[in-house]
Amino acid sequence: MRPGRRTSGAAAEPLTVKHCLFDNKVFDSMDENFAYMTSAYSLFIPDREYLKDQEGLLLYLGEKVHQDFTCLFCNKIFVSMPASRSHMIDRGHTRIGPIATPCWERSEIGRAHV
Repeated sequence: MRPGRRTSGAAAEPLTVKHCLFDNKVFDSMDENFAYMTSAYSLFIPDREYLKDQEGLLLYLGEKVHQDFTCLFCNKIFVSMPASRSHMIDRGHTRIGPIATPCWERSEIGRAHV
């Protein structure tokens, strides 16, 4: 295991910005996590340089994947987190979808973060 990375154990930790969206890795910082997800999974967040609250957006996306089992790109809902993750990785859906008004923009959390 490389420094800064560890695999979360069986007891689920509270979701943080240090948790990878696509596997069980947990990092020492949000920046390390973003760098890993960008490198390993080609995570793409459009106009990230204009994002006011990266932490809030990452928490929202984490909840979408970890709790709602929903694909970030096509918003398809799955029966489990592993099924959702597998779909996103297999289909290349490791980015926010191209819909006209993203669901995170329509929500209260989105207005505070974008």
